[in-house]
Amino acid sequence: MCKLRMSFVSVSLVGLLSLGSSFAAVGTAQDGALMGDDYFKIASVEVEKDVAAYEVADQYLAPTGAGDKNLGEVIMVVDQLIALGKKIWPIIEAGRPVVNTNLPVVHVLPREAGQDGSLYDLSNWDAPKAIGYRVTYKNFYGMEVIAFTYSISFQPGGQFNGKGAYISGASVTANNVKVSWGFDFSAKSEVVAITNRGSRENPVAGLTLKISYIAKSVLSDIRNSYNYHLTGRGAINQVE
Repeated sequence: MCKLRMSFVSVSLVGLLSLGSSFAAVGTAQDGALMGDDYFKIASVEVEKDVAAYEVADQYLAPTGAGDKNLGEVIMVVDQLIALGKKIWPIIEAGRPVVNTNLPVVHVLPREAGQDGSLYDLSNWDAPKAIGYRVTYKNFYGMEVIAFTYSISFQPGGQFNGKGAYISGASVTANNVKVSWGFDFSAKSEVVAITNRGSRENPVAGLTLKISYIAKSVLSDIRNSYNYHLTGRGAINQVE
């Protein structure tokens, strides 16, 4: 298990389709009043991999939206690729995980199939891939004042007419969110870019997602954003 630490600077951070989410608010106004200003100041952020957040990715799931002719809005088009779905979506608002009946997802497909077809036009999908992290904020008393788990998941490897490697159902979800009294926390996801990691004849989809989040109190305002690159071959890498 890896762990990163920082003070008032950025940290590296990212799974799977959330099967549930929870919220807990801890601390009281009395806690903050008794402890003074240092209660409201963020001293450090710790990030560690959360195996439980993405171990279910080993289970096979059908491509999200496989039978749906409407795969969402056109986000962007590059060369032979088209990204469909949701460009920006919140994952945490006002300290609570955003619960959607239809989980926002992104598909990166061949233009020929994506605009008018469905995921049934593609075949040979790999098993889902995902990665998750647990993030905690501590104040100058060493108290954990904000904590949450978030994860990225997707299904790679889809082929069109026996060629290429495309992406289905890419999403970012959050759960196990805890925000103490006196603090506010929000996070969102955004599609930054799509790229062809292969050749014109045999495209390999690439998708870059940005996860941004804001932690606030009366004395702290910390904003972080991190980019992650997914490929049709199943890789998930943080973009430095």
